[in-house]
Amino acid sequence: MGYRFHWIIPDQLYAVIFEGEMTLDILQHVDADTVALLRQHPSTAQLHTILDTRNLTKFPMNVKLLTDPKVSSYRHEPNLGWIILVSENSLVRFLGTVVNGLSISRFAVVHTLDDAFELLKERVTHLNWDATDAYVLSNH
Repeated sequence: MGYRFHWIIPDQLYAVIFEGEMTLDILQHVDADTVALLRQHPSTAQLHTILDTRNLTKFPMNVKLLTDPKVSSYRHEPNLGWIILVSENSLVRFLGTVVNGLSISRFAVVHTLDDAFELLKERVTHLNWDATDAYVLSNH
């Protein structure tokens, strides 16, 4: 499969790690899994997301398809917190900004996981960094 979910801070912050080719079918699955995950949590608790696209080899470039509700319904969930896209690929960064940046106020694009963690530490002060998965921090 071209993606996996990984908790970084249980019930507060998770990563969607993409590998290989990203297809619209994969994005539909990610959207459905994300909506299910968000709906499992109380609406008062924001759940933050890191989209790790550093290992993508191919991805859809059609903005109209990328904004289709079948792949982006998660944007309407009330407890959606920050979404941070991690990528060094300028085209992925651009598409991510066009697709998400125009409709989500808490969206950012960064180059590294360290940048993502720093941004979250600055903007979401209540995250429990003591519960962080040490493997994620040491192997990124």
